[in-house]
Amino acid sequence: MTDSPLPPTGDDAPIDAEFEPAPKRKPAPVKRNGPGWLTVLLLGGVSACALLLSATSSGLIPGLKQGAKTEAIQTDIAALKANMTSAQDNHVQLQTELAATAATLSVTETRLDQIETTLAELSAAMELLEADLRNSNDRELTEAVIDGEDVNLAPLIARIEGLEDMISNFSTGTPAADVDGPSNQTDISAFEAQLNTVRGEIDTLRDELTTLRGDLSGLIDAQDTAAQADVDAASARSAAVALSAIEAAARRGQPFQTAYRNLSQAAPDVPGTDRLAALATTGAPTLQDLREQFRPLKREALKVDADGKGGAASVLQSLFGDGVKVRREGEIDTAAELNAAETALVTGDLEAALQALSGLSPDVQAVFTDWRQDAQDRLTLEDALDTLRLAMIAKDRP
Repeated sequence: MTDSPLPPTGDDAPIDAEFEPAPKRKPAPVKRNGPGWLTVLLLGGVSACALLLSATSSGLIPGLKQGAKTEAIQTDIAALKANMTSAQDNHVQLQTELAATAATLSVTETRLDQIETTLAELSAAMELLEADLRNSNDRELTEAVIDGEDVNLAPLIARIEGLEDMISNFSTGTPAADVDGPSNQTDISAFEAQLNTVRGEIDTLRDELTTLRGDLSGLIDAQDTAAQADVDAASARSAAVALSAIEAAARRGQPFQTAYRNLSQAAPDVPGTDRLAALATTGAPTLQDLREQFRPLKREALKVDADGKGGAASVLQSLFGDGVKVRREGEIDTAAELNAAETALVTGDLEAALQALSGLSPDVQAVFTDWRQDAQDRLTLEDALDTLRLAMIAKDRP
């Protein structure tokens, strides 16, 4: 073996002759764990918690019952809601009472204003009447009607009756004896002169009263006439506006129900109004519409006329239209009548156009049944409008 500088390892290491093994230690005695205080404490705490929960749930401890705070809060909320509802009801009731009070005050103020106005009018009327009666000797009837009522003539009539009583008293007080004495003759003459004066004054007052009544009646009639004139003028204006609306609708070929209703209310007796009733809901086609509708109907009428003749006439008519006329002796010249109707339409003579169509055969006339009704409606509308215009112009003239 070669010497190595490293110490030997493993079993090859040399045994130290001086080494002594260490003495063996005694095993430590095993300590047995008993119940211990910690376990006792834990068990006691768990038991106490269980008792506390049991007492709380059963309500033995006040204030710790389960849901006690929630119930108290809910009770408070319910009380608050009840208070709020009561407050809202009181508020609504108060608003209702305030509104009723305001309405009552408004009505009261209106009545007070009416009473004040009436008192002012009565006061003015009384002052005017008193001033008029004070100047009854040289009266001029300046205001005979007050608010549409007759002037009260009772004071003037009472004055006349009082003068008549004076005459009666004078007559009964005439001395019956010694009428031939000079003093009595003088008294009688003076008395008769006074009676004549009184009689003259009575006659004057009676004449004045008669004149006053006549003037008063004339003023009342004039007031009624003026009021009726105002009503007639308003009706005339309404009728003119309604007539203008009907004319505008007629130019467009549209119905005019509202305008006709206004016209019939404003001028029910004006000639021509009743003739518009049947056309108010439908209107009438314009002249231009009738012209445009006539052209295709004319072609159809020529075809119907040719088909009715049959044979070569039908063929020629279908090929050349009304350019070739095939007509037997005594037959109606359908093309000529249709051309005459079309010419009348161009000039705006609806009556002549309808007259030309009336000479056609029944088969050809059947083509124009609806067109003829429309044309007749248009003719009726224009005639009624012309009658209305003339009647309203004549009514406005004095």
